Amino acid sequence: MIIAQKKVRPLVTQAKDKPKTSPQAVAVLILVGLLLPLCAIEAIAYIAPTLIPQEIKSAFQTEQNQPLKGLKPDQTLGYLYAPGLVDFQVPFDDDTAPNTYPVSTVSLGYAGAGFRDDGLAGETFAVVIGDSYASCASIEMKACWVELLEQKTGRDFANLGVVGYSPQQERRMLARYGLPLQPKLVLWVFFPNDLNDAWRFDQFGSGAAQEGRFWQNPVKGWLARNSVVYNIGAFFWYNRALFSNLAQAGESNVPRDSNLVWWLTYTDLSVPEVANGFALTQQEVLKARQETLAQNSAAQFVVIIFPYREQVYAPSALQPRLDQLNLALADFCRQQSLTCVDLTSALREKAGQEAEPIYYRKDIHLNRRGNEIAAELLVETLQVYWPDK
Repeated sequence: MIIAQKKVRPLVTQAKDKPKTSPQAVAVLILVGLLLPLCAIEAIAYIAPTLIPQEIKSAFQTEQNQPLKGLKPDQTLGYLYAPGLVDFQVPFDDDTAPNTYPVSTVSLGYAGAGFRDDGLAGETFAVVIGDSYASCASIEMKACWVELLEQKTGRDFANLGVVGYSPQQERRMLARYGLPLQPKLVLWVFFPNDLNDAWRFDQFGSGAAQEGRFWQNPVKGWLARNSVVYNIGAFFWYNRALFSNLAQAGESNVPRDSNLVWWLTYTDLSVPEVANGFALTQQEVLKARQETLAQNSAAQFVVIIFPYREQVYAPSALQPRLDQLNLALADFCRQQSLTCVDLTSALREKAGQEAEPIYYRKDIHLNRRGNEIAAELLVETLQVYWPDK
């Protein structure tokens, strides 16, 4: 008997097709992955703003947004010293004690404006225009080279220097407050960070007579004022040359000194922003001289060039590289028939003879002894402008 076997079909399980992820979904996931940490950074900055370094916060710091109290906003200048300050204590970063210096201001005959000066005893002989190197930040006024120069010559110098000023602000200060004093001599103080200040004012200046170019883009302006993430990105972008040089320091015969690398970067005329700042500075100096001579054809206009600390104390092998800007300035002065006094070589020589430094160790300014030496050098160099009475 044959028994028919029943065919047993193998059990076949058909796998269900997995749903495919659309490109749009992938894009959304990537976008969310990017946005979440950025939003977290924004939230942290909002909750704990002190965690964000001041250097990053100041990426778009406008000229009237200076951290120093004792300044007041001004539509034309951006800011100036407040009137009537009496020994206003301003902090500065150094290892010396005390770590503040007093600021007092007088009116020089102008209402609503203060100047770090001891006042005018008679006819104004000279006005001094510049930034913190003219204003003598980090030291008491009586020890400032301008005051010492005044004492040594017996003539009245009106000090119109203000901390943090760019060349554009300095020219406006001269036109608005300096030239009406009818000086016989104008001393324009140049310090190498003027190039960076000139470029920043041109790009990011806001509220001083005209908007900076950057702020003319409303989207960028909104982001700069409201987004920490945007400021962080901008900080690294606008300082890309500096970070590149810091990464190469030690391998390019440059010591790993962040201050030295900063100066080498922001006095390097091959960096587009620096070259632009140099052109803007030249433009403001020439305008200032023209306006001075238009007010008084017999007036003298002199540019005083102060070196930075690292330039004075750098090894001799590095000095030619550090002095490239000085050579460019010398060419500019010759071409434009400008009277320019470069204190770099003289301060190097004097510094080598001194037992103690003539600059502060951390703060970028001349200390008391440095101001004394600067005054001595200028009395000798500028003697032609104040012949014996």
